[in-house]
Amino acid sequence: MTAARIEIGVGPSSGDGPTQFVTAFEGGRVAVPLNGAPDVSFTIPGSSPAAGVLDGLATDVWVYKTGSLWQRCRVLPLKQSWGEDGEDDVEVRAVGYRRLVEGRHLVTNPAPSFTATDQGAILWAFIQHTQATAGGDLGITAGAYTTGVLRDRNEYAIGDNLGTLMDNIGDVLDGCWWGIDAD
Repeated sequence: MTAARIEIGVGPSSGDGPTQFVTAFEGGRVAVPLNGAPDVSFTIPGSSPAAGVLDGLATDVWVYKTGSLWQRCRVLPLKQSWGEDGEDDVEVRAVGYRRLVEGRHLVTNPAPSFTATDQGAILWAFIQHTQATAGGDLGITAGAYTTGVLRDRNEYAIGDNLGTLMDNIGDVLDGCWWGIDAD
């Protein structure tokens, strides 16, 4: 049995792929929980070509496993440190788009209301809601979301956490799991 080869690239969040691959790093970690968002972290030299591309909340990390895109994550604010001998290190942490959506809140008035709406369409409406806010476009596009289960939902209020609202749809009888993949 051979181990899967992992490659990491970085580039603008609006791009279709990395503009620079990370070739020199230490402490690299890719965690993909079964029910949650991926989390990628690594430390690179501040003088590396990849460090020049990185910008917190504006850069993405692409993780390839055996040559195929496996995960895509948004870079959080960077941490840079300098050592006594002049070393310049940049700590990078990136999280999956699901985690970004989970941290957002309803902001429009009136809050959305749904009658006899497919539960997948409700989830997609929440993602569209967060992307329509000023500075909120994460570039998420719709995949398959039709579940065949219709719901009435109108108990939402401004300020409600989207992650909680979306998880609640999965916590009922015939509820659905939701996720955001690398594509």
